[in-house]
Amino acid sequence: MERGIRVNAVAPGGMAKHFQPGRSYTVALGAPQAPPEEVAKVVIWLLTDEASWVTGAVIPADGGRRLL
Repeated sequence: MERGIRVNAVAPGGMAKHFQPGRSYTVALGAPQAPPEEVAKVVIWLLTDEASWVTGAVIPADGGRRLL
């Protein structure tokens, strides 16, 4: 972190095509495709100071589909 560079990846699996602000999160759980607004929340979090110690991570944003 000497240079302040962090490299991370977000792995959404499949992603729905349509952005729907205010979509119910509970409806998205178990959906075959990740809602883009939920994946965006992960990306935005990675850009904040709260994630300053997260580096070299692949973060799944797939609603747990990889566990099925």
